[in-house]
Amino acid sequence: MNALTDSEEKIAEIVWANPGISSMETVRICNDRYGWKKSTVFTLLKRMTLKEMVILENSRLIMTVSKEDYDHAKTSKIVDDGFGGSLPGFLNAFLKDRRLSEEELEELEQLIRKYKED
Repeated sequence: MNALTDSEEKIAEIVWANPGISSMETVRICNDRYGWKKSTVFTLLKRMTLKEMVILENSRLIMTVSKEDYDHAKTSKIVDDGFGGSLPGFLNAFLKDRRLSEEELEELEQLIRKYKED
């Protein structure tokens, strides 16, 4: 799966939230949120099309990958590249100076139990 730039991810978030959104509505939203011009949005959409991450059909945009699958691939790459595939290594680095709330601890415990049972 191809990685998206930060700007491309902003457009992807819009399309994921509004499947089949028109390219012109995407331009309007990007202008309102980020001050981007039409040419900027169409350049980014062209790059996303070349990366095969978005399809333009009848002026409607469709992401070729779900947000969940994209996020999974992106975070897996971070763990693989930065921590040799070690999730505990990643968590240790991520949590080094942080305190988890009781709710967060419970959520993590439930997640671990879920994958332990599978």
